[in-house]
Amino acid sequence: MSSAGGLCAWCASGARSRGVSDGGVTAISAQLGINRETLRRWVIEQEVETGDRPGLIRAERSRIVELERENKELRRANEMAGSGGGRNDLRVRL
Repeated sequence: MSSAGGLCAWCASGARSRGVSDGGVTAISAQLGINRETLRRWVIEQEVETGDRPGLIRAERSRIVELERENKELRRANEMAGSGGGRNDLRVRL
């Protein structure tokens, strides 16, 4: 995990535990020298990760992306195998 990821979890959990409102997010983000929206997204992500907010956790999102990529590759392979470029219709006459 990068240092930004560590900061994310630290800031988000701290802000969430203090029940920080939008005004509080603005004040905390200014103190930390980061963008307000960045901190707000971190807080939301942390709430999802801890189960305090509905949504997919990071591992689930990663798995879905992986499965979608695999499906795309399999569809492409099936199309290529199914079309065969006309080779399936080749017949040799003697």
